[in-house]
Amino acid sequence: MTVQHENLESVIATAALVPSTFIPMKLEKRSGKKIGIPVAVTACKLSPVSRLPNKSLVTCLARAFYWQKLLEEGVASSGSEIAQHENLDPSTVNELLRLTLLDPHIVEDILRGKQPKRLTSLWFTRNPLPVEWRVQQILIEKLRNASEGDVVSGAVHD
Repeated sequence: MTVQHENLESVIATAALVPSTFIPMKLEKRSGKKIGIPVAVTACKLSPVSRLPNKSLVTCLARAFYWQKLLEEGVASSGSEIAQHENLDPSTVNELLRLTLLDPHIVEDILRGKQPKRLTSLWFTRNPLPVEWRVQQILIEKLRNASEGDVVSGAVHD
């Protein structure tokens, strides 16, 4: 059977547009029937060092930057107005808005799951956040190097 050049191109073009999902499977014969068994994909497993992003912290960041945009565009006039619209306590909104002052490198680390383990949304609500990015970086390093029982607050002194 010969395939004409024009038809082959249209088949390839059509195949490229069809969404597909690849699930690694191994076919085995059991009880006289072939069944598919998922293959353990070791390449997709996370290394012990890497972690998934903290979902709660990422959600807090997203909300904070969204609310900041509402304030900048004049859609909302204050954190209290946002809180009323979102059915939240005004202090919650204002605490989360502080996250927009984070050093962009820290935000990147959070989105990649590379922030210190102890840096959580709860930590941000209980500790002051330095405004200067350099001081924030020092604080993050202190959190990264702290032992399990150590208390690390947002107050950083050189």
